Amino acid sequence: MGNPGPKYFENTEQDSSAGAEFAAIQRLLGANVNGVSIIDTLDGGAGEFGYVNAPTTELARLQQMVAAADVAPADTTARTDIIITVRNDGVTDTSVNGLASGNGQTANWYQVNDPVGNGNATVTYMGTMVLLGYDSSAANKDPIGDWDAMTVRNFTYQTGTQLMDTYIGGIV
Repeated sequence: MGNPGPKYFENTEQDSSAGAEFAAIQRLLGANVNGVSIIDTLDGGAGEFGYVNAPTTELARLQQMVAAADVAPADTTARTDIIITVRNDGVTDTSVNGLASGNGQTANWYQVNDPVGNGNATVTYMGTMVLLGYDSSAANKDPIGDWDAMTVRNFTYQTGTQLMDTYIGGIV
């Protein structure tokens, strides 16, 4: 609230495959503007990234990816990005916050602070959002949102009044 929406948005890498998540993060940081990227939950799979010292938490894995991706082009201005991880493979994972994920219903939100310069971006876990009743039926997806269909319009600037109207309208 009170800031313009993101100038970069990507919602295409919701699977663990041959470094797709790292590539999405690299594109996010390489855009050199405030942005949002939705990726698959980082479970430490062999195809994700060349982790050092086998980090055991999603936050630690994400921090390594972000630091490694923060290389080019050179950062000329400080910015803040958002990375949202969503797992929809049916595997129950409670490592982030104790909540079961794997059903496409649980999303972890992270803020990336990227000061001027390269290799200095840091990640902070912001919280988890659970989409109540999310399953494959349109009757349940449509009223509460569909992560797969999310676009930059979900992150555009809203006035205080618009934000409250959106929040109140979403209360079940």
